[in-house]
Amino acid sequence: MLNACLESMQSPTDDELNQEYILSQDISRKSFRRAARDYVWATKRKYRKCYECVQDVCAYLRRKTDNIRNSGYFSVIPFILLLLPGSAVYMGVANIYRCPGSPETPIQVTILGLLGCLVLILRVVNLILRANGNVSSEPLLIVITASSSIAIFSFLMAEIITFLNISPDFDSSS
Repeated sequence: MLNACLESMQSPTDDELNQEYILSQDISRKSFRRAARDYVWATKRKYRKCYECVQDVCAYLRRKTDNIRNSGYFSVIPFILLLLPGSAVYMGVANIYRCPGSPETPIQVTILGLLGCLVLILRVVNLILRANGNVSSEPLLIVITASSSIAIFSFLMAEIITFLNISPDFDSSS
């Protein structure tokens, strides 16, 4: 008796519900398919419009960034950024014999600064070569890009090695 009640209470499947809906709406299969197809095409049109809008925004941003990059003001930025690794080199060299924490820290900071300078100089050379558009210097661009990538990797590894080995001193008496 309990099983009979449970069987009668089971919910209909999706196919049964779809068939009931079609029959209740008195819609033929062809018009239902047409409505479904129209819905799919409308959805595709919405996605296409959205895609076209995103594409227009990307093209607009690309034009603006190209204008900024080609202006004379942008060429000053890498030289301003060169001050940060330059200051690291200065701090490392100035305190090479006076570091109370560990004697190798100033050397590591100097190496970090030199690698940072190398990365920025290579990127500036890369930008200059790309701006000139010399096709004959394409192998040189590849070498500079590879050197820059190696320098960036070395910079990150040197930073990890430098600051991972330094443990904080929580002694309040020192």
